[in-house]
Order: sequence, then C-alpha cells, then structure tokens
Amino acid sequence: MDSFPSEDTLRDTTSVIPRLTGSSILFKNLEFWSKFQRNHRTIAITLFLLGILIPVLICDRLDGYLLWASIMSSICLICVMWSFVQVPQWRRHPSPLIFYKSFADLLFSIVLILNTFGVGEGTTDRSCTTFSGITQFCLITSECWLVSMGSDLIKFFFINFFLIFFC
Repeated sequence: MDSFPSEDTLRDTTSVIPRLTGSSILFKNLEFWSKFQRNHRTIAITLFLLGILIPVLICDRLDGYLLWASIMSSICLICVMWSFVQVPQWRRHPSPLIFYKSFADLLFSIVLILNTFGVGEGTTDRSCTTFSGITQFCLITSECWLVSMGSDLIKFFFINFFLIFFC
C-alpha cells in the first residue's frame, strides 16, 4: 500500500515540471523560436519589401539584382540552418534532408555573391573553369537533395498506404 502515491502527491505538479522542461538551454531556445514564430509574418513581409525596394532603388544592372537576391536567400537559409542546430526536437527525419539542401543552396548563394564581385572572371581559362565547376557542383548537389526528399516522401506514402489497406 505504501508504494502507491497519495492524492496530494499526484496533485503536486512541481515535481513534474523539471522533468518536462529539461535543460534550461533547451527551454530558452524553444522560447526564442516561439517568439520568432509569433513575429515571422512581420519579419517575412519586411524582408520581402526590402528585397524588392533595395534593388529597384540601388541597382541598375542584373548583377545588382543577383547580389541582393542571393543575400536575401543567404539570410533565410542561415535562419533555417540555425533553427536546425538550436532546437534538438526539430532534428528528426526529414529535417536533416532539408538542412543539407539548405547548405547546398547557401553555397550556391555564396557563389552568386562572389560572381557579382568578379571572382572567377580571371584572364585564364583555369579560373573560369574552376568557378563554373563549383557553380555546377552546387546546383547539382541541391537538386540531388531535392530528389532525395521527393523519393523519401514517395517511400513514406507507399509504406503507409500498404500498411493501411493490406494489413
């Protein structure tokens, strides 16, 4: 009889709270991302307007538009990668696939930023070949991760379909 908890113990939730919150670092990260989620529309609209207005007011060539588009893309991709690293609950499948695709897209954005500043436009064929090889590698890598996410989604769909209807 003494092994069962009393009603007062069951009503006392203070002993349960430390187990639910876990470490204080994890709780602070979740608190930050919950605040970010509440304000993400305002941030997204602001970034969208800045992404339209800054190139229109400043740029007069295609390179300027590519520069600002790749900077905005880099900011968003860094936010995706940062959220993956900061919140351990978001590291479950298929989040690693999205993380790796974001990393490949970030490399491509960096290549575009470097291209607008003239990197890879050297006088030798070797520098042009190297820079174009890096560009193609980033594009192919990003598309391969996209195919990987699609095939994973199809596999998940068919496994659940066969489990529901044939088991």
